[in-house]
Amino acid sequence: MNNTVLTVLFRALTWAGSAAFLAMALIEWHLGSIYHAVVSLGIAVLHFLVPRPQQPTGATTLLGALMLAFAISRALTGYALLKVA
Repeated sequence: MNNTVLTVLFRALTWAGSAAFLAMALIEWHLGSIYHAVVSLGIAVLHFLVPRPQQPTGATTLLGALMLAFAISRALTGYALLKVA
């Protein structure tokens, strides 16, 4: 049962991380930073399409959570810059 919860959590982090990186790419595009927009879009695609292990470990789930936190913080920072400009 514990692995099932971990798998569901891992899948949720994958979807949320990809969505956050897509939002970050869109915000970077509006800020005029094409390079960062392309990198964010690439990370979103890689984050979603990279094959997943059958039983995700705690380390991979933690990495997904950290990537999600980074994408959210970067998107919020970019959004704040958009509101100021």
